[in-house]
Amino acid sequence: MTTPWVSHDDENYTYDYTYYPGNEPCKKDNVKEFGSTFIPALYSIVFITGLIGNLLVIRILWPLICKATHTMTDIYLFNLAFSDLLFVITLPFWAYTAAYQWIFGEVLCKLISWTYVIGFYSSIFFITAMSVERYLAIVHAIKAKKIQRLQSGITLSCIIWAAAFIISVPEAHFNKVEIENIHKTCRPSMDSETLKQWKLAHNFEINILGLLIPLIIMIFCYSRIIKTLLRKMTFCPQVWKRRRAIRLIFIVMIVFLIFWIPYNISLLLRSLEILEVYVSCSFSKGIDISLQLTETIAFVHCCLNPFIYVFVGIKFKNYLYELIKNCLPSFMICDICHSSRRDSVTSSQTMSSYDHSAFIAL
Repeated sequence: MTTPWVSHDDENYTYDYTYYPGNEPCKKDNVKEFGSTFIPALYSIVFITGLIGNLLVIRILWPLICKATHTMTDIYLFNLAFSDLLFVITLPFWAYTAAYQWIFGEVLCKLISWTYVIGFYSSIFFITAMSVERYLAIVHAIKAKKIQRLQSGITLSCIIWAAAFIISVPEAHFNKVEIENIHKTCRPSMDSETLKQWKLAHNFEINILGLLIPLIIMIFCYSRIIKTLLRKMTFCPQVWKRRRAIRLIFIVMIVFLIFWIPYNISLLLRSLEILEVYVSCSFSKGIDISLQLTETIAFVHCCLNPFIYVFVGIKFKNYLYELIKNCLPSFMICDICHSSRRDSVTSSQTMSSYDHSAFIAL
């Protein structure tokens, strides 16, 4: 995973004159103007929303994590929120760079790049781990109970963080502050040919580790989950809960695909340009703008994670209500909130232990 598009000013991303076959100059000043306006505004929105949402998730989950009664789902949700938080705190730096230039020094260049990549990959990996957890809890519920699941969850979380740290090391090592067209930028410091190979390898890394492998795992897990739920619906007196679970599974999959596939397609097209399969000024400009748009859209996914994985669950709605009740005066808590709270409690109490453990993350 490389740092955001705005931090790269190699010959594929330069806003100066790039020469293509026929020695025709390709001026990209309009791409720079578009990015300097579009990126800061969108990054700011993603930063504010993601910061508030994920801090709230961490605040709700922290008391659960400190108790011996926490589940594997609680562990994954907490780590997912922390991953997204690491990711979004880097966005103001890239937003300022897009509008002006990098002014934060070389130490922060390495640190922010490292944090960005760690947050990106750990977030994707924890989403994948939660898919596997749901699969085990629903499809292999009896076998899953025999496993030391809490210990496995903590161990897997450590492995995920270690993997994200290792993957991000090259980014922190090679990124330096350099001057491009009188502007300072934070990017890998390499010669032109090596930088091409770097970009090509990283584009394929993002497509494979950031989309292809997680997507295959998620499709397998959720298809088996849906098959199991549909088979059990006939024998389940609370059919609406099964339907709700299936609907939320589709939401998880669709949201993941909508927000990440366009960005990965843009990276693939960029790789084709690097390989000189498609070489033209108009194509290069189109990919530049496409990367800016699709990358920002992909970043929005980290803002949606708190709502998808936490706030739709009955247990977390109850904890959120308790948090609001403790923070606000009693007269500000409306009767509707009390009614909603009672309904949620009643619903959660009627759930069997199997339903609770299986669907609480949904």
